[in-house]
Amino acid sequence: MERLGKYELLRPITTGGMAEVFLARQTGLAGFSKLLILKMVRPELSKDRDFITMFLNEARLTASLDHPGVGQVFDVGESNGRYYLAMEFIRGETLRQVGRACRERSVPLPLDKVLFVFCRVCEALQFIHTHTPPVIHRDISPQNIMLSYDGAVKLIDFGVAKTRAWAEEESTQMGIIKGKLGYLSPEQVRGEPLTGQTDIFSLGIVLWETLTGKRLFRRPEPLLTLQAVVEAAIPDPRSLRPDVPPELSDCVSRALARSLSERYPSAMDMLLDLEKVAVARKLHSSQLALGQFLRGLMPERVASLQRALSAEQQTTNLEKQ
Repeated sequence: MERLGKYELLRPITTGGMAEVFLARQTGLAGFSKLLILKMVRPELSKDRDFITMFLNEARLTASLDHPGVGQVFDVGESNGRYYLAMEFIRGETLRQVGRACRERSVPLPLDKVLFVFCRVCEALQFIHTHTPPVIHRDISPQNIMLSYDGAVKLIDFGVAKTRAWAEEESTQMGIIKGKLGYLSPEQVRGEPLTGQTDIFSLGIVLWETLTGKRLFRRPEPLLTLQAVVEAAIPDPRSLRPDVPPELSDCVSRALARSLSERYPSAMDMLLDLEKVAVARKLHSSQLALGQFLRGLMPERVASLQRALSAEQQTTNLEKQ
């Protein structure tokens, strides 16, 4: 079995332009074994000093964010010229995958589950925005919100995150846009200084799309998408999903306010309003209830993961004999 330092590489998960991601296992004394995710810089980039600096900055930044709503980084290192991050293995799906499963089954994500998920994300954002130093994620999207099969909600992938000071400095450099185009804030598009409110706008986009099952700003061409972020009309989510309470629609509108003075000033303010909606409309949920819903929504995915993990465990047992 291929190894990277103290980690066994079990199977590839995905390969991107900058990194390869593997399911891996760390082993130790007395049968110690821990599954985790190993993110490795692609070989051709290992000698790119600027990229390695960015990669290591991500590692240091994420490792400092110790919160149950943030995917954890356990280790950063280099072995045989390959730089890597060892990260928490979350048994679950991204919000994007959950949304796709809901659309395929023509079952919208229930409102109580929507509120639970977004309250948890707001808590994670409040934590990073008030961290020392404050951190701006800059890439809030359905792909970067993980929902575990036991109902935990975690914010992941801080690859383009910056401390607020870094973000303000970088925003002055012309032509730099970090993040997925359809989830950018207007100030990101315009290259203006960024605060935590940029993450709130992006989260508002994700909330609107989660409620409606539609994309808000994506257009056929990148330039048209950027233009839509800055100036396109934003339909009331109730026009596409009538069961959305007016109070929740108001939360979406405030998160998506293009004027910073009208947008939620903090993730805590958005959290408080979402909790008020949950109380007023009796839309209470829990981690246990969310996990049960996800396992019922995606039983094939749950079973497939369990088979894969069982196979890996059997392989481990054979290797020990």
